[in-house]
Amino acid sequence: MFNVKVFFFCLIYIHLIFCLSSDCISNVYVNYDYYCCGNCENDVSTPTTFGINLVGGGDVPDEAFNWMINLSGGGDFVAIKSGSGDEYYAEHIYGLGGTNKVELFILNNLEASFELKVLESVKNAESLFFTGGDQWRYYSYFKGTPLQEAFLSVYDKIPVYILFLII
Repeated sequence: MFNVKVFFFCLIYIHLIFCLSSDCISNVYVNYDYYCCGNCENDVSTPTTFGINLVGGGDVPDEAFNWMINLSGGGDFVAIKSGSGDEYYAEHIYGLGGTNKVELFILNNLEASFELKVLESVKNAESLFFTGGDQWRYYSYFKGTPLQEAFLSVYDKIPVYILFLII
């Protein structure tokens, strides 16, 4: 006979094992959502090679991420998304291997462009990825903000991946 209590206990147990073994964390703040996979408490500095990867209109190929990871020297990979989303990019990119950590910031409003954690992560990134989406939202969140200055301070030193973004 099927025991419902045992079945649900097993499901909960498997879920807990999976969640506790994950290398990822998430936090939801007023101005942004934060996801990080990997060595989230430790920032590294690795030699980088400049590169720009412009992609749009479809799936994001793993080859593009691997190219960026190689140019980043295995350092910290930062992804920026405007508006809603989930942790897919953080988990997926980290799962490819070769990075210290992958941080994903989902910016909810203009005020996110003034948040210290966002600014520090961008300034310390060895690779930077814009996930695409609503182009006007990117422009309105970045233009004339400390986050725009943070981008400008690193854009010519690290690999940058722009998905659907037109400035």
